Amino acid sequence: MHEGQAVSSGEHGSLSEAERAWEEGRQNYNTGKYERAIDAFNRAIALDPRYKKAFLWRAAAYRQREEYDRAISDDDEAIRVDPQYAPAYADRGFSYYKKREYDRAIADYNEAIRLDPDTAQSYSERARVYCDKGEHERAIADYDEAARLDPKRPVTYANRGLARYYRGEYDLAIADYSEAIRLDPKMGVAYGNRGLAHHYKGDYASAIADYDDAIRLDPANGTTYYNRARAHVHNGARSSAKADYRQALRLGLSGSTKASAEAELAELEKSRLGRALDRAAKVAATLAGGACLIVAIPAALFVGYLVWNFDGIWNIPHHSNKFAVYCLIFLPAFTFIGLMMGAFKLFGVNPAQGDAGRSSPSD
Repeated sequence: MHEGQAVSSGEHGSLSEAERAWEEGRQNYNTGKYERAIDAFNRAIALDPRYKKAFLWRAAAYRQREEYDRAISDDDEAIRVDPQYAPAYADRGFSYYKKREYDRAIADYNEAIRLDPDTAQSYSERARVYCDKGEHERAIADYDEAARLDPKRPVTYANRGLARYYRGEYDLAIADYSEAIRLDPKMGVAYGNRGLAHHYKGDYASAIADYDDAIRLDPANGTTYYNRARAHVHNGARSSAKADYRQALRLGLSGSTKASAEAELAELEKSRLGRALDRAAKVAATLAGGACLIVAIPAALFVGYLVWNFDGIWNIPHHSNKFAVYCLIFLPAFTFIGLMMGAFKLFGVNPAQGDAGRSSPSD
């Protein structure tokens, strides 16, 4: 939220009353009581219809309720009162951003920056729009300017890290996230996204350590559990991965991330069943092969004995011919045994370990 400028009291007592109403609304806004805040801002505007700061803050309260068109209307009114009021352009740009009307958002941020080129937040918010449009290079240029104007603002580094992450510049992203954490050690999103950068570098131990810190600071973020689950899969910690997938789904995921979590958890469960079936099939093959040997070898020996000793039965005059018949009996018997054992081996299962989907980072 861009704070407006204070309104001086002037000659009429009603202006000081308007300021008191605005202050009441601001306090309610800052404690999340948006309905009460709107009521207070309504009173301020009724007392002073040109109170641009009250329009600005009421717009922010409407936006918290996702009433973006009403927020835009209030910013329009603030701009009508003062066409040079840069915070109103920036605030309206943010509402357009929330509506995904990116070009209109950028136009408003451009005007806010033209009117007030020294406000880091306007550059940072325009950069976020560029990032969502996939124009990461332009986003990084805006974040650079925001960092120059206000080098102590941790969110600038965290968001520039996100832009660099999307460009695959993982080392630079890690550096930005580390600076954000240095400035604000309680910024859970910076730990989570730094973990994601470590993840895609293949440093799963560092990724898990960062995910642990992110979860400690924000235990209700399902996306972080999902990302940690995938790192556990890479490390072979299947039980930990399954626990994290389940927790992520309990906390709530959206869209493709939810579908990926469900599919990956199902794959882990199926893999456990597959390994059990594989072991059972190998045992069955061993037992079946042993049973075939127990039955086939004595049977073949007995038939061979008959071939060799009872000429009357087979009517074979020479021992060389008897040997040939003997081989013809034994070879099929052992071939049958081999085929049986091979057939049982076909029941074994070797599940492929996939890596479905790309994690999603937190924003």
